[in-house]
Amino acid sequence: MSDISFNAIPSDVRVPLTYIEFDNSNAVSGTPAPRQRVLMFGQSGSKASAAPNVPVRIRSGSQASAAFGQGSMLALMADAFLNANRVAELWCIPQGNGTGNAAVGEISLSGTAGENGSLVTYIAGQRLAVSVAAGATGAALADLLVARIKGQPDLPVTAEVRADSGDDDTHADVVLSAKFTGALSAVDVRWNYYAGETTPYGIITAFKAASGKNGNPDISASIAGMGDLQYKYIVMPLYR
Repeated sequence: MSDISFNAIPSDVRVPLTYIEFDNSNAVSGTPAPRQRVLMFGQSGSKASAAPNVPVRIRSGSQASAAFGQGSMLALMADAFLNANRVAELWCIPQGNGTGNAAVGEISLSGTAGENGSLVTYIAGQRLAVSVAAGATGAALADLLVARIKGQPDLPVTAEVRADSGDDDTHADVVLSAKFTGALSAVDVRWNYYAGETTPYGIITAFKAASGKNGNPDISASIAGMGDLQYKYIVMPLYR
């Protein structure tokens, strides 16, 4: 017992008794680090498996895609967050569709390519390149572009070639639809963003955004469903 030292009990006490001492010096070394718990709001897609307005602990981008639908707003937000921050504890609370419809717009492709090259289309910031051979028509390129879009399931849109594209056999329209409905369903569509990217001579491209204005989902049910957990940070989409 000689290796046990006390702070308050004298070492020379001789009175027989049971002496008890509490030493909390190792228990007051500092306040515990706060939990870096994050709650993220966002819309899920039509193929979501998670219940709306209920917080879900998310640990990976693949889990987010399965829970909220691949290419949905919330799945893309969660994946971007986890790629930048693997330390914080991420929770997501999904909202459903807002008002309006899922139409994004139409890509028009027409003409005949007079040279080899690439049709470089950017949709929601993602680069989609299609090889173009001299003599290829806009209608043929529309089919190739739709195939490229379908090969990128993380895109926030789906695509189909419109059947009634007109009498011009070189022309076709690619109809884009969002995977969720709301004010943020609109996506940026452009061509040849970087230097050196050019559309082959003879191919004409255009994009017509869908008319009308969509509304955002009501988040009051999500706020009510937040529960008793304390969150240090709350992330909201740029609802407008």
